[in-house]
Amino acid sequence: ALLDKLPRSLRGNVLRHINSRVLRRAPIFVRVDRHMLAQLCALVRRSVLLPEDMLCRQGEMVTELYVLEEGQLIVVHDPNVAEEDHGANEPRSRCNSGDFRARTRTRSGDFKKDVEQQPTFRMVHDPGTAVCEVSVLFGLRQRESVEAVKQSTVLMLTKSDVTLLGKEFPDSIDKVIKGVRTRLMSENDLGTLEQIERLHDQKSH
Repeated sequence: ALLDKLPRSLRGNVLRHINSRVLRRAPIFVRVDRHMLAQLCALVRRSVLLPEDMLCRQGEMVTELYVLEEGQLIVVHDPNVAEEDHGANEPRSRCNSGDFRARTRTRSGDFKKDVEQQPTFRMVHDPGTAVCEVSVLFGLRQRESVEAVKQSTVLMLTKSDVTLLGKEFPDSIDKVIKGVRTRLMSENDLGTLEQIERLHDQKSH
């Protein structure tokens, strides 16, 4: 690649410039301090995904958030996955499978009948769109599985990097967190908001 032929310092400057163009378009970072944005550009790492490569599976504890640079991802939520019943690293079925089944529990605690519940999905193709951000920012298990539909490039930011940024730029990280909460409210995602509040209360005691 052309970048590989450049001197290391110049290559770093070029990559930071490219990263800046993507991160400036990311709604999750739109209100952050410009100094934090510059630090973000230096911290993120680029990753190329092939079709059907998994970024994460529903129910996992993830340690990275991703921002789409180019390509297309599919984000799938399976209502039949009882996240509290699985280990953090337990393998999940590939999210492109359409055959999901769940059991409905009666008040007596017996399993009465099988009920087909179809997963919901959304396509992610806009550069700057973040995925896995709720899990990383709030410490929840991943709500959805994320898979590449075609060859895609993402920018990855680790949870430890987010923690360091929070210490250096607390006001900007607060804006990021508030922005994500506002989006969840606009999406009427009350279940996730309740999980966030419950986890917050547990940490407070």
